[in-house]
Amino acid sequence: MHISRISLLAVLLLATVSGGAMTAEARAPQGSEEHARPPGGAAGIEAEGPLTLFDAVGDALIDLGDMFRDGQVAPEDGRRAFDFYIDLAESGDPSAITVVLPPGAFGNTAAPVAVDGYNAAKAYQTALSVGQVEGLLRLGDLYREGEVVPLNLTAAFAYFSQAAAAGSQTGKLTTGEMLALGQGVSQDVEAGIAQVRGVASMGSASGLVLLGDLLSGRIEAAMDVEEAIAAYEKAASMGRMDALVRLGDLFRNGAAVDADHSRAFRYYREAMEGGSELGRLRVAELLVRGQGVKQDAAAGLALIEAAAEASNTDALNLLGDLFSEGVRGAVSVNLPKALHYFNLAAEAGSTTGKLRLGEMLARGEGAAPDPERGLTLIREISDTGSARAALLLGDLLTDAAVGPIDAVAAIRAYEQAAAQEDPVALLRLGDLLSDGRLVTAEVERAFGYYRRAMTAGSETGKLRVGEMLVRGQGVNKDYAAGLELVAEVAASGRSRAYLLLGDLLVDPDAPAPNGAAGVAAYERAAALGETSAWLRLGDLFRDGIAVPADGPRAAEYYRRAAVVRPEPAAEASEQSP
Repeated sequence: MHISRISLLAVLLLATVSGGAMTAEARAPQGSEEHARPPGGAAGIEAEGPLTLFDAVGDALIDLGDMFRDGQVAPEDGRRAFDFYIDLAESGDPSAITVVLPPGAFGNTAAPVAVDGYNAAKAYQTALSVGQVEGLLRLGDLYREGEVVPLNLTAAFAYFSQAAAAGSQTGKLTTGEMLALGQGVSQDVEAGIAQVRGVASMGSASGLVLLGDLLSGRIEAAMDVEEAIAAYEKAASMGRMDALVRLGDLFRNGAAVDADHSRAFRYYREAMEGGSELGRLRVAELLVRGQGVKQDAAAGLALIEAAAEASNTDALNLLGDLFSEGVRGAVSVNLPKALHYFNLAAEAGSTTGKLRLGEMLARGEGAAPDPERGLTLIREISDTGSARAALLLGDLLTDAAVGPIDAVAAIRAYEQAAAQEDPVALLRLGDLLSDGRLVTAEVERAFGYYRRAMTAGSETGKLRVGEMLVRGQGVNKDYAAGLELVAEVAASGRSRAYLLLGDLLVDPDAPAPNGAAGVAAYERAAALGETSAWLRLGDLFRDGIAVPADGPRAAEYYRRAAVVRPEPAAEASEQSP
């Protein structure tokens, strides 16, 4: 009875025990409030027919895998549960469905135990062998996150692809996302977004949220803010409070749209009223800062502290941020207090809290400098495959204020993040290898990193590639192609791109310097708040570079530069993690 399923079960168990893809060592729990764990059950797959023995065993194995993954089951209890489910499945007795006990019945511990990535993967694989397709999604998450098993994006993409082929909407969405980002597969932004858009068009709220994420700046080259807003608003109308939080973030940050704190506050308040804890924290933060609403620091802090007392890691990290930065007229900078909150967040399993704690210890903020301990904390997260941690580690290793610079180790850290096509890490590597301050300059290699950053959607990478093509640095000179790339970025409203465009147009070494176009580019940069553009214009007309010398006009530009002007609003930066 059920020979094909039981045979497959035996084969998978043998592959798991002998190694195969399941050779990951168990790792200490890292925790991550940034990634909500999916509940049990076959996400995105319609159940057909009545619940069978294999359905019940598969669901129980998924739950058991989650407990191994999250450090919620002692090893011996987990093994007893696993053996029990295998015996039930091998019995093939339909009546045995009445004795499929939940994993917690074998010993659900509240005491902290080590997470066990190996046995989590084993449970998910075995669930898959009895027909539970959710196992594919869990395995994909496991290898994509890289928290309790080594990061393996290629394996993750393969698992999600199999889930998509089995009809899982979650599988289709995730493979589309990974395709657009170039994670575990060659990047194809257009095809990836089209796949996500297709699922969203069928009324998937999750698809709409993901589409909004991809179009609102996550991939600069694919930005379409109007479509992103429409997707988020439609998802919100379907009850997705996280879509409202994202809309609030969009209008609060002002990177992809003009900042509108009042509108952001309305979105956050609507999310809070819909039961979103994150919406409540955003409302509280704006009350503290007086953004989009009359400032009421006492009320805002009370909301945040209430959540922090319940060990909400987002609240603990927010308090750490507030006390590390301070808020004028509301919160004084208190680095020891900030360190305390980040430490509490880290103890509660927050990856963000642990990273911030490590950074503050390394820099001696809020406590005596302890670079060794701080870097160790960050390395622990970096070793799980976290690009964010690897990027921070590289930054600290190249900061003389932290300790002796270790450029070789920093490059290794950046390369770890770059392996995930992280655009900031790719830019860091390009900068290190192009300027030659900390390591021997290798401009050809630098060009390669900048080109990868451009391919990953980075406009800064596109600027670097354009400039190097124009100047023939690390690549055969192609003035027209390079200038076109820089002009494309400038057309999106980037003041520094206009500044660079002006430099390239009036360069005496250009094939045909174009003074008029250079002046227009500099004036556009100045209009966008780039004060140094006035100085360049003054120099241009003072010295007669690419334009006729004109002393009075030069003086006028210098006068404008002398007027105190605010620096341009921070453009969406890829230079910091």
